Amino acid sequence: MAYFDQFLEVHSLTTERAFTAAELSAMKNAGVPEVTVGLLERFGFANASQRYFTVNPLEHAALLDAWGVDSTRCFVFMRSALGALFASMDDDKILCLDAQQGVSNVVEGEIAPLYVAMDMFSLNNLLDEKGAAPPARSQMVTLTPPLSKAKVFDKCKTEVVDFVEESMRLAELRQGKLKSYEGVPKRKAAPGQAKATPHASANPKDQSAATKVEGIRFPDRALQLFVVANLWKQGLLGEDVITEALEPIGNRGDDLDEDEKIDAALEALSQLPLPSKVTSKLDSLAFVLDFEIFFERLIGVETGGEADYKDLRSLDGISALAKLESLDLRNLSLPYGPELDLAPLAKHPALKTIMLGVGAIKSVKSLATISTLERLGVPHGIDVPPDLPKKLAPLVVRVDDCG
Repeated sequence: MAYFDQFLEVHSLTTERAFTAAELSAMKNAGVPEVTVGLLERFGFANASQRYFTVNPLEHAALLDAWGVDSTRCFVFMRSALGALFASMDDDKILCLDAQQGVSNVVEGEIAPLYVAMDMFSLNNLLDEKGAAPPARSQMVTLTPPLSKAKVFDKCKTEVVDFVEESMRLAELRQGKLKSYEGVPKRKAAPGQAKATPHASANPKDQSAATKVEGIRFPDRALQLFVVANLWKQGLLGEDVITEALEPIGNRGDDLDEDEKIDAALEALSQLPLPSKVTSKLDSLAFVLDFEIFFERLIGVETGGEADYKDLRSLDGISALAKLESLDLRNLSLPYGPELDLAPLAKHPALKTIMLGVGAIKSVKSLATISTLERLGVPHGIDVPPDLPKKLAPLVVRVDDCG
């Protein structure tokens, strides 16, 4: 990176303020990639409302090394109050390292600001809605338990801690292993240095999630996907199981196009046996945005929520979810898909709430056989099914068309 020294010369001028137009121009003239300069111009205040900080790359090389990233092939120029690192690479690319989730992505062009914006969305939620105290320059906001364990922000508590100590702790939790797309410059192990391996658990139960066992498979791949997503969200299915199934697809890079990756991923998950002792504990089934992001990151695609792979076409086998109390079909049933048959829900022993989607329904008569049903949601703008049994009419409520 021939422009690194020139970047440091300009960078040393700024500590607690934004870069000036002259400094940004000097970076461009020094050959600093346009996407890096663009991010610094848009987000790169030394202390931007205590959300983002420009940083000295020389002070962050050890952090990259702790995550197994080759710090000689990229340098950190900005970080967020959540501890996310943004590093410049050759070929106008940006390495985005999410320390809270242990995920890294190499992005370029217009995609890079999107990753910063996603991080900003999380920050705004934590610092504004949750009222977390903003960190000082030497601090960061961390999540307890780690987001990689809790899965969603709502289950995490926030705490302001020392940035360097917490960043190193997060790297140690992951044993320096990032989940990443192709393109992340990996640090080579020193001669004679063994590769890090996960610690063996003394408790056999801790290893059971990664063990291949006989279990339930749902015929509809979208239903299998949503069951996996909700098991993951509720902490009933280990992240390692999903990663093992999907990461090889993402590692194939450009060998597959986006549609082929999605198809391969759905097929891989459809072959994943779900232990009945786990599925029997699932009490709700709905679209999980956090899982969609996790799923697409693992396989290396970014659909922006527009893909139709989430279109649910069959509920066959759903009786296996014996403790299911809430079924939300919004975002699962698309308007142009085939009619969804609700017959598999007949006489379900536990369902209390059903939210219909915007897709066509074959019949709702079978819902009258669910003695536990208390609420039937119908999206605004969708007609109440004409064959709705009279006994269900008092249970109907109007709801938004998305969850």
